[in-house]
Amino acid sequence: MIFEKTRDIMLKGINKYAKLFGAQTNQIQIKINAFEDGNLTYTICQEWQPKEEITFLQIMDRKIDLLGYEMLSTPFMHKSLVKFSKDHESELENVSAFLSKYKESVALSVFVNTDCVRSLTLERHFAEMGM
Repeated sequence: MIFEKTRDIMLKGINKYAKLFGAQTNQIQIKINAFEDGNLTYTICQEWQPKEEITFLQIMDRKIDLLGYEMLSTPFMHKSLVKFSKDHESELENVSAFLSKYKESVALSVFVNTDCVRSLTLERHFAEMGM
């Protein structure tokens, strides 16, 4: 259930920004960066190039997160990025995760600086994290 809801939220954001930018959904990515204090930033990208920093609420296309999805998502995504930084022996600030549409689901591409070091489906990532 958690994977499905996360997938649906991210696809909604990708679809929203594809329409807003007049782009195909496969040209849109959501970039996530984590900080040592536990905070995350989200940046919408087109063709892997940053367009603008956005919020989780903007991805959800909501004004209020009544069900607390961001509160549930933030620790999981932060833990994921910390794991990726350890796995690839890199500082947290140098690691980014890009979420993009893959078939009817979401792909996760992990970058250290400008190098893609891992790609997997969001579903597989959830499974690897024990979710």
